[in-house]
Amino acid sequence: MKVSPSCRPDGRDLLPPSDRRTLFLDLESSTIPSLSLKRPGVDQLLRPAVASNYEVVIFTAGTRLYASSVIDWLDPNREFISHRLYQDACTIDAEDQYLKNLTVTGRRLDRSVVIDDSPTVYGDHSQNVIPVSPFYGDPKDVVLLKILWFFEFEKQFKDLRLAPPKVSCLHAFVALMMFFPTIAHSFLSFLGSIVAGSSCSRTGSHSPPCLLSIGCFIDLLDASSTFPSKTSKKEELPT
Repeated sequence: MKVSPSCRPDGRDLLPPSDRRTLFLDLESSTIPSLSLKRPGVDQLLRPAVASNYEVVIFTAGTRLYASSVIDWLDPNREFISHRLYQDACTIDAEDQYLKNLTVTGRRLDRSVVIDDSPTVYGDHSQNVIPVSPFYGDPKDVVLLKILWFFEFEKQFKDLRLAPPKVSCLHAFVALMMFFPTIAHSFLSFLGSIVAGSSCSRTGSHSPPCLLSIGCFIDLLDASSTFPSKTSKKEELPT
């Protein structure tokens, strides 16, 4: 395997030290398609991640020139994304495919989780990946919606590499709820009120991650009923 010249041949880690858990998020196809549309749910995903004390790291095979403007568009106020790793942080295999080596980031594998549509680019670390299907611009896409529930149970795992299979098990439950939006909306509103009541004395004015993701789920349920059938308004990338 040949290594991209920018992959820290001096042996230093790509990221500064952190005691938080890390969410690595892919950019191309996973959150932004070639149509320059933002995947439904990407904003809602970032909120509970940060509320759960995760650092969010964009790890993309895109060039710095292109990807930096897209990330600025995703997070214009720099509220959610802590770090950015570009193409020059990747390694290149014998077939000139860009690979993402988590060991050079300086993050513990048992405290890291990845959302990506290409688990194979992580090599031996594919067990860290919550796989998602590529996004091609469908305004009714709910893939990221299904991942919101990860933040409800992630703390039970001392090793986050055990979490991705659990997320897959929840997909069927979420899909079922989408078929019965009225019932799901009522249930989640009731559940949210219980969580808010039991958490207010512990969290003060800050909403707990659980309540945030329940709220995000309700928002997306509401939005799904108003999505246009053929086209959607594009959020254009900066030029």
